[in-house]
Amino acid sequence: MSSAPWVLSERASWARGLGLAAGVALCLSAAGLLGAAPSAAGGAWAGQTPPAASAPASLPAPLVLGERLLRIQGAATVSDTVVIVGDAPSYLAAIGAWTPARRFPVLIDDGSDAAREDIARFVRGFAPRRVVRWSETPAAEEVEGAPSAPVFDPASFARLDAGAALRTVAGAWELAAGDTGEPLTDDALRAHWKKRGHRPPGVVAVATGDRAWTAGVALAAGWGQPLVFVTPAGGMVDHSWSPQQADALAQAVERACETSGWTWRGLGDEIEAVTLAMNVPSRIDKGGNEFLALTDRVGRLGSGLEARERWAWCGQVFGNAARGAYMAMCSLFLKPQGAWIFDGYPDVAPWNGYGGEKAAQVAKQVGMETVETVSPPRGSAHEWRLRAARPVNAGLLMVNTKGNADFFDLEPGQCVPGDVPMLNVPGALHMVHSWSLLFPGKRELLGGRWLERGVYAYCGSVHEPYLNAFTPTPAAVGRVLSGAPVGAAWRLDQGPMWKITIIGDPLHVAIGRPARDSHEPPLAGGASTPVEAGLRELLTAGEFERALGAMVLQGRDADVARLAAALLDDPARAASLGSRGALVAAPAVFRAGRGELIVPLMARMNPPEQAAARDVLWLWAYPHLREPTDVALLDMLRQNVRPEQIERDARTLAAAWSARFGPGAVAGLFEQLREAFPGAEQRGALEKARARPEPWGR
Repeated sequence: MSSAPWVLSERASWARGLGLAAGVALCLSAAGLLGAAPSAAGGAWAGQTPPAASAPASLPAPLVLGERLLRIQGAATVSDTVVIVGDAPSYLAAIGAWTPARRFPVLIDDGSDAAREDIARFVRGFAPRRVVRWSETPAAEEVEGAPSAPVFDPASFARLDAGAALRTVAGAWELAAGDTGEPLTDDALRAHWKKRGHRPPGVVAVATGDRAWTAGVALAAGWGQPLVFVTPAGGMVDHSWSPQQADALAQAVERACETSGWTWRGLGDEIEAVTLAMNVPSRIDKGGNEFLALTDRVGRLGSGLEARERWAWCGQVFGNAARGAYMAMCSLFLKPQGAWIFDGYPDVAPWNGYGGEKAAQVAKQVGMETVETVSPPRGSAHEWRLRAARPVNAGLLMVNTKGNADFFDLEPGQCVPGDVPMLNVPGALHMVHSWSLLFPGKRELLGGRWLERGVYAYCGSVHEPYLNAFTPTPAAVGRVLSGAPVGAAWRLDQGPMWKITIIGDPLHVAIGRPARDSHEPPLAGGASTPVEAGLRELLTAGEFERALGAMVLQGRDADVARLAAALLDDPARAASLGSRGALVAAPAVFRAGRGELIVPLMARMNPPEQAAARDVLWLWAYPHLREPTDVALLDMLRQNVRPEQIERDARTLAAAWSARFGPGAVAGLFEQLREAFPGAEQRGALEKARARPEPWGR
């Protein structure tokens, strides 16, 4: 990355222009938010009444919007209960049970490993008193005394009924059909909001046949935003649209705003954001092998590549029903409890303008107490891999690297997507890197791996944007911790449509945690069952996969590790762990610091489960490869070289193999790897690895 073809005025970057620390403090003070520091310990409004006055008109528009959002969140008390559902009617009914004064998180369990890990990650970040499963229809019991999980109903999420969506959003704002004596309509909801003095901060675009509607309905209900039903052109998230196709979506949103009755045509008015809750392409094909970000097109007046004047900040949520719910609930209910800053740039201009140490200073000055920083001269690939051998326990992630969609360069060295660390809690990521979101739906590439790890808000690039297209890392920290929502905080203020995209809710605010209490969610009818119900019976019956899954969902990783260790130590019971049970346990033992259990757990997995656990194995193994003595570990690594990064894994393994068995044994290793990877391209990667093994520490 080098200089952009257009240079922004220093005055355009409000936090940087004011002087980072002083500017953030001034913005916080002007917004009336310094009375209670926006820290991980409490947040601006924890246990307090939100300020009544609006922010001064002279405040930058992102902070005016942030103050509006904090007021909405601060008005609600949040229940200490997380609700898990398995079908769309239950999901809509649970969200419809919210009120402006009382809310609770609602997540979807589709039975997949990804959903289990997302729910568990949310639970660790939210730290609830209770985690319950709820369904309008009670599930049958499979083990006496141990209620089963509600069966996931994929068909119910396949299509969103517009009437049901409207009833859900209206219900969350205490408007039900019949309250006005007329049928429930969009006009009735608008009138209700105006009567309450509520001004929608944005609109949410959904497509009825797109499963990401789960995010759209939740974010519309949570922030009080109108739903805009659109029929977008085809294509998946990793495809691209023409400028005309992007125009069609943008103009459909603008028409809905025009008829809404709210002002929208400029920043600083009422509607300030657009959330695209749909699996549409994230890129616009500019021609000449150049791509622009769809989220930097929507929210600008004009058409085609000449659309310029911004009237709203835009973000996109994509994925299936369970992931959509996860992304929305993280935005609405979580605040970063700490920051993890990794600066892989050299300490010379222009790179040090994005310096991690400066960013850490800003984070600490505005009240974030837990800040972990790795910066020059320690920003190497070796340091990254050492740090990734344990999970990151921070909700704000700031990363500076160079490279492409399939690798990232550090100072010195190079890492690949499999090196992305596991996240203990959900994260909001600002990544200064040229191509990280070129294909956000592909887990084998960088952006997809971060999203798989649990990132719910992500600022990155869909193409080569040049360095100064990114908000400098210190300013990005200052802006988001001053209360500006991520969609505004992490975009530069002026400039043409460009390549930086926002994945996630653009209205997520990183400060101001609402008050919590222990009230039960007002779920009428159906069946509500604590996740831990029947745990003893499951253990007695030897239903270890279900028992371990229930413990993971409660955030009880240490207990999972103790149970896994006990089972592995008892040959008579170890067989009953099963391949699936071993997979459920593997990430938890990694998080619990019991990585020595990963290899024996993987030894009990079938090939599909081993493949799903490979990243955990390789992340934990790296520090142990300096002077390798564990033959079982080396053999498990040999069996689990990752197809998407054969060359790097083989290079690492070859060096460790040589250190343990001697240089002469490496030829035999590569013979075995060639049998496992017979394709021509795969064998070419192996030959490169054999020619240049990677000594530990490089």
